[in-house]
Amino acid sequence: MLPHRYSLAQEREFARVKKEGKTLQSESFGASFIYEGENIPSRFGFIVSNKISKLAVERNRIKRAMKEGVRRALGEIGFGFLAVFFAPLLSIVLFLLLP
Repeated sequence: MLPHRYSLAQEREFARVKKEGKTLQSESFGASFIYEGENIPSRFGFIVSNKISKLAVERNRIKRAMKEGVRRALGEIGFGFLAVFFAPLLSIVLFLLLP
C-alpha cells in the first residue's frame, strides 16, 4: 500500500496538476505531472472514471493496483513531483480479464 504521505489529498492539488502539468499518455495509463523541487517528497493521485466502471469496488481495485505500481517504483522516482495518473479504458479491460 502506498503510504499516505505520498498521496495528493485535496481537489485543488489534482486540479493544479491537471491544468499546469505536462501530460504523457501510453496504452496502459496516462499521467500529468509537475516538478516542485527536491525539497518535498513526491505525491501522487489516481483517477478512474465512472466511464470505466459504475461499480466503486472495481474502480477502487484498479486504483489499488496503480498505487502498488507507484509504491514499487518510489526509489526510482525521486523527490519533488506531483503527479496524477489516469486509467484508460483499454488497460482496465485487460486488468479485469487477468486473474
